[in-house]
Amino acid sequence: MEGYPHIQGGLEYLFGATYLDPQGQMLFIDWWAHDRAQERKAFEDFIDWVYERYKQDATMHIYHYAAYEVSAMRKLMGRFGTREMEVDNLLRNEVFVDLYRVVQQGLRVGEPRYSLKNIEHLYMPKRAGDVAKATDSIVHYERWLEQQDGDVESGVFGGWCLSVVA
Repeated sequence: MEGYPHIQGGLEYLFGATYLDPQGQMLFIDWWAHDRAQERKAFEDFIDWVYERYKQDATMHIYHYAAYEVSAMRKLMGRFGTREMEVDNLLRNEVFVDLYRVVQQGLRVGEPRYSLKNIEHLYMPKRAGDVAKATDSIVHYERWLEQQDGDVESGVFGGWCLSVVA
């Protein structure tokens, strides 16, 4: 998820998931929102997509890093008064797995913090491109809000593209 904090109450403008299709190919799916109505629709569509998969396989998990995604799901569920049962079931059945806690409790690393930016160099090359850290995405999204260039559906905004790490 990506959020834009510079409007009242914030805006969750991007929901995304990397998953394996039935042929075993890694795919990415995304839902974009640029206002409250779109945020509600993106939230509902994301939860519907997740919950359908959960109904098909109750052993599935959603891996995320730190508490942001779960906190945002709870916030959106309350803000819009929708998908309460689905989100509650996903939370109660521990579908969300916080990899930050797993790493923090299971590994000792030679870094001052366990943030993703501090430890990702241990398992992947250094990030390249315009969006190398979380604050960069906020700056680029704000620039896009002002200029509205690029293709909203593709996730390419004014020459920058949201990159996904599987």
